[in-house]
Order: sequence, then C-alpha cells, then structure tokens
Amino acid sequence: MKKQNILFLLLILILNSCEEPISSFDEFELGFYTLDQGQISERLAGNFTIRSDFEYQQLFGQPSNGFNFQDEMIIAVYKGQLPNGGNEYEISSILERKNDVLVTIVFNPCEQCNRSISSPYHIIGLDRSNKLFNFIEVLEN
Repeated sequence: MKKQNILFLLLILILNSCEEPISSFDEFELGFYTLDQGQISERLAGNFTIRSDFEYQQLFGQPSNGFNFQDEMIIAVYKGQLPNGGNEYEISSILERKNDVLVTIVFNPCEQCNRSISSPYHIIGLDRSNKLFNFIEVLEN
C-alpha cells in the first residue's frame, strides 16, 4: 500500500511539472509618455508603430529631430474624422505579453458636444520593443 501511495504521488508530481505555469510575470505593464495629443488631425484612422527615423518621415513627412530610436519607439493612434468635437481618444495602457504587446485605447465619445468635426489622436513614446503590437479600442461612456 505504501508503495502505491508513493507511486501515486510521483505520478501527480510528474503531471504537474508538465504543465506550463500561469504566472503574472508572463505579462506586465510598460511605461510610456505622451508626445502629442489633440482633437484635430488630417490623418485617417489608424494605429502606427514607429521604430526608425525613416518610418517617422514616412508618416509625418519630416525628420524626427533627434528622437532616440536606438532605445525608444513611438506609437501613434488616430481615430479618424468624427461628426462632433470633444471626443477623447487616449492610450490607457500597454501590456507586454509573451509573444506580443497589447495597446489599449480608450475612446470616450462626446454625444452632447458641439457639431464641429474632430479627429482625435494620441502619440506616445516608450522603450523600444521588436515584438508585434496589437491594438484594442475600449468604448467608455
């Protein structure tokens, strides 16, 4: 009986060691800082990861004026044209995961605001990463 108990415990230990542990260390929040944010942009809706001065010039049509692309990168998110003003569009968090980076964008529409057209955007800087960036937009009311 004792031998069976030991074998049973060994089997459980072996099976448990085969599973990949779920750990909060597999994902963590990345810090970032705002470079620009506003209500009016001529750019169409889109999300951009910029890792070089060349990519910066392709998107903005001018050099980056010394942005440190060796150590940092830029993320730019544009909501596109909306029929009223006062809308908020903001990157709220960046979560680095095992195989990618998830950028959460909060869209807070202003339904009671004026009728002027807006096209909100948010541009941030953060530590450079070569992982794939995925974007999710969350509607906030």
